[in-house]
Amino acid sequence: MDIKGIDGGNNPYAVDRAKDSDRSGRAEAVPARDRLELSPDAKRIASLAQTANALPEIRQERVAELTEAIRQGVHSVEPGALARSIVEFEDALR
Repeated sequence: MDIKGIDGGNNPYAVDRAKDSDRSGRAEAVPARDRLELSPDAKRIASLAQTANALPEIRQERVAELTEAIRQGVHSVEPGALARSIVEFEDALR
């Protein structure tokens, strides 16, 4: 069975190479342009990653001091200061 289009068999999706060719008969290459669009969530993640990368590195010696103080039971935490730090951290994420 041979199925032809309305116009006698011409494929409307076929590329007309004659129109796209230069004088030498070669098809002219048209550079494709890729486009990337980030979702709002991806933009937020990128922003958070940038913020995290701007933070100072972990001070291993300070971590070791605090670990030892906690182990010995001599480390104390001021609840108000801790609460403020948590709120500031959460605000920075928004």
